[in-house]
Amino acid sequence: MPNFAYVIKDSEGKRVEDYLRAASVDGAMETLRRRGSEIVSIREIKSEFQADRLTVPEQINLALYKARTHVQSVDFS
Repeated sequence: MPNFAYVIKDSEGKRVEDYLRAASVDGAMETLRRRGSEIVSIREIKSEFQADRLTVPEQINLALYKARTHVQSVDFS
């Protein structure tokens, strides 16, 4: 399942940036809406190899997401 980076406004109006795993962008959007969130932006993270295209805050959020979910990096060398 792909990962999606998103920015939302939560039910209290706070801006939240995080990552979500879902089968599709529609599934990710549905999950966020069910939580009562207003979606500001959402995009699929294609692979870890595109991490150099992420902003520094996005890289930090991705690292925190991986730590929370115990996602392992794959070494292809």
